[in-house]
Amino acid sequence: MPQFQINTEYHSAQRFPAWIALTVFSAICVAATESQLSSPSTAARKWVLAVCCISLIFGFFSSALYLTARHLFAATPFETGVVSI
Repeated sequence: MPQFQINTEYHSAQRFPAWIALTVFSAICVAATESQLSSPSTAARKWVLAVCCISLIFGFFSSALYLTARHLFAATPFETGVVSI
């Protein structure tokens, strides 16, 4: 079974706290949007939920890549593309 090594050197993870913050705040937005059960499901509400979910997915996977494959993700054009989206 392959062993995963987690790189915990902070100096090479300058944007890692921002990715964690994006994940946490996106999860809070998803929960807040879904907690409004009494309000009708409008197109605007569905759009807000979709954007929050996409943001949550990007934040989660970016955070995971920082922990497992930082050399392939951090400070690369791929990270810049994800940030641009």
